[in-house]
Amino acid sequence: MKRLTTLFIAFALVLTVFCSNGYSERSNKFIIGTWKVISDVEDDEEFVKRTDCDVLYTFTQNTITIEEFTGENCKGLVQNLNNTWPYSIANNVIVGFNVEESQEVISTYDYEIVELTDTTLKIKYEEEGYVNRITMTRQ
Repeated sequence: MKRLTTLFIAFALVLTVFCSNGYSERSNKFIIGTWKVISDVEDDEEFVKRTDCDVLYTFTQNTITIEEFTGENCKGLVQNLNNTWPYSIANNVIVGFNVEESQEVISTYDYEIVELTDTTLKIKYEEEGYVNRITMTRQ
């Protein structure tokens, strides 16, 4: 009986490790593409609504590019000198790396993946009482 219990615990541990690693790999592959922000709520104040100009997040295998459109008929692109960042996914968290031109990491940003489906991506960023919730749809 003791041996059976030990085998069960070992099996459960192996299953947990492989499932959690697999989820991160699936999330990394599944998140690749362009996502349009449909809601951006910071501390209960909504900044992006469906009627606003587009904000697009494009995920490649290892970078995030954020494009924000503005102006008449939303044709202008807000120029941001540093709008592409490397990222990784681990344990259901997107870790974005803020890097200098020398590629030295100067800070990181952890976004929890709240929901990831074929059509919807919801992420949340929390730091010292500040909460940012972003909902996106796949383009």
